[in-house]
Amino acid sequence: MALTTAYLQRTLKFSTAAGAPLPLQVLGLQAEKDGYWLYCKVPLPGPTPSVQMRHALLLDVFGDQMNIVNIEAGDKKQSVLFRAGHEQELLKW
Repeated sequence: MALTTAYLQRTLKFSTAAGAPLPLQVLGLQAEKDGYWLYCKVPLPGPTPSVQMRHALLLDVFGDQMNIVNIEAGDKKQSVLFRAGHEQELLKW
């Protein structure tokens, strides 16, 4: 899990809308037949309506790699698709 955590910290980054980095906490990993689910938590410094997310996990290894991220913030849920050429997104709730 330590190697996975180190790789995630390089390829999965969160920051405030203003650009201040936010800490990533890896909670777990679940293997499935054709993929993996990673469970992470990003504590926020206080109430905020959005965060910037950069997700480049395996995008440099597989040209057709797609990463689906499900986000829960308060009582709202959303999903975002990351792929080569679209590694960053401003998440609002």
